[in-house]
Amino acid sequence: MNAQSLRLTLYLSAPQPCSYLAGQEAQSLFADPQGPMDTRIYGQLVQRGFRRSGHLVYRPRCPECQQCRSARVPVATFRPRRRHRRVLRANRDLRIVPVPPAFREEHFTLYRRYTRARHAGGSMADSSAQEYMDFLVADWCATDFLEIRLSDQLLGVAVTDRLTDGLSAVYTFFDPDQPGRSLGTWAILAQIERARELGLPWLYLGYAPQDRVPPHRAVRRAGLVPFRSRRDGRTPGSARGRASCRAGAASLTRRARPGDVPLQGRISADLQARFCYTPRPSRRHADIETGQRRWQKKT
Repeated sequence: MNAQSLRLTLYLSAPQPCSYLAGQEAQSLFADPQGPMDTRIYGQLVQRGFRRSGHLVYRPRCPECQQCRSARVPVATFRPRRRHRRVLRANRDLRIVPVPPAFREEHFTLYRRYTRARHAGGSMADSSAQEYMDFLVADWCATDFLEIRLSDQLLGVAVTDRLTDGLSAVYTFFDPDQPGRSLGTWAILAQIERARELGLPWLYLGYAPQDRVPPHRAVRRAGLVPFRSRRDGRTPGSARGRASCRAGAASLTRRARPGDVPLQGRISADLQARFCYTPRPSRRHADIETGQRRWQKKT
């Protein structure tokens, strides 16, 4: 039985300074926030290198830089390395408690402590309660807040989306006064184990620029070996794979404007995309046209 075809509108964000690489400009493709979105559509986009920030689903699409790659961990073949086993031993007294994605003052207090320690001077450090929830939760997505607890003490929260083929690690915050525990690494290891318990094959992670942190090192920082690095939503070696740089999700506010040009290209048998962008004399136009011709030829 053929799945029902669906059109999804994507927009290209305006250029902004890259949050990873100094002197670089970053752009992103992002799905129309007013368009259709559910776990099935979101899951197919995640397979193609997209991620979520609140209701915004985005993917790097930089005009000049091709450094960032997304990564995912194959749960069935993952084996903790020595460093990871040390982290697991150091945190044998911790437990994971899944709770619904609702506002809790205890969570928000820890989030503020974490962002003020890790992102001092940035916009995240002074987030309001509404901004905090808007950043972490989407009503069309199956999300869990995985509490990291030492007895009754909250040490961290891993925000995780449940997809049909895996878990997507959205954001993790934890007690900044517990550096010896490596809570960020432990949270990822715990999400791998949770995916295993749920019978899901993948844990999807974020982006890493290869000029700053080579993809294998970016994953191994948390002991995630083996892993699959993905370019433009495809695993390395694909002739159509391209790497991209991330743009901060906070700037993804562009909407369709008069003069935007739609380019239609097939993403999969049951999901199509329409690329809207403002033409200008740059390599951007040629890149999209080339990709469009290639997609038409392959499908």
